[in-house]
Amino acid sequence: MKISFVVLHYNQSKYIKDSIYSLVYSGLNHDEIEIIILDDCSSLEEYENLKYIIKEIKKNYNISVYVYREERNTKNQSLLRNKGIKQANGDYIAFLDGDDYINSLSLNKMFDFMKNNNYDIYFTTRILGWNFENKKSYNKLIVDPNNEESYACGISHYIIKKEILNKYNIFFEETKYFFDTEDLYFYCILLSKLPEIKNNVFYNIYLTCKNINKNSNTYSKLKKRDYPKYMSQMINDIYKNIAGCKNELYICNILNVTLKREIHRWFEFNNKGDV
Repeated sequence: MKISFVVLHYNQSKYIKDSIYSLVYSGLNHDEIEIIILDDCSSLEEYENLKYIIKEIKKNYNISVYVYREERNTKNQSLLRNKGIKQANGDYIAFLDGDDYINSLSLNKMFDFMKNNNYDIYFTTRILGWNFENKKSYNKLIVDPNNEESYACGISHYIIKKEILNKYNIFFEETKYFFDTEDLYFYCILLSKLPEIKNNVFYNIYLTCKNINKNSNTYSKLKKRDYPKYMSQMINDIYKNIAGCKNELYICNILNVTLKREIHRWFEFNNKGDV
């Protein structure tokens, strides 16, 4: 069994070394790992730094690492991730940004648990969906539509069997959703294809994903004056696509929690006078 990690990179050579080495030292057998890096036309200096890092990894470790560079800066994470999905040779796919790293021991245990139980999709969670700093471990996660802690929308918090993406022809939406909301859209469409989610234990390992870059643009989307309107339109679009599916209630709760949270953050951000 092999897992393909689709990693996005844009002028992040300062951070991507730690990101990749968190996979190298994950405890996974190196022949189980494939790393696909999508570079969104970084500066020449940054790209050369990236190539040097990859060269050193290939020299010292028997890991498959591939780098694909765009000829121009697309600013389209969905487009890049879709290219990564198409290039992936692994039985499973996971996603990571170039300035993130993951808890290596958690990854190893999580992947073993997924393989041993033959799971198609494996979700993890963050506190209320966005707190990367909290490293609290959970013994179990109850998938409960009334429990906000059971909602996992972050792109770095699930592993998917590639067969599922192929079977249902699931890709990221490339033309409509930006400001990080493409993750939410992808997640909800994915859930709409699953059998009914009930209040069952889904996993027993907490995967910590942490952003290394203190200057990350996580909140840049909040500077947009029309962001609440944009979020509302996107969520309404999701409602139309998931109507009637077995997990409609669960997805609707995710959307309600997300919209409430994001608008609250938008008001909080802009009350500081940043817009």
